Amino acid sequence: MEQGVDVEQIGHFIYGFHGIVSLDELRGLPAVGTVPPVLAERGAVLARRFEAVLADLGDGSGAVSGDRMDALLRDARTLAAELAYARH
Repeated sequence: MEQGVDVEQIGHFIYGFHGIVSLDELRGLPAVGTVPPVLAERGAVLARRFEAVLADLGDGSGAVSGDRMDALLRDARTLAAELAYARH
């Protein structure tokens, strides 16, 4: 597992995530009810995972790998596509 991500990778990760999905939108999915409940729950989980990565980055523990950030971005892209499909 890759360790020791640098500031540039972190910046790309945060910018990339927000370019794919909005945290506010993910958190609000269950309340809005415009998508199937399973997608709303996945959105809430994705938001919590993103916040956990930010918390781990902030505490300096080194608990965040590039692989973890890449997986989260892949999951965000997948969920964004599924949400778009569900809304149309």
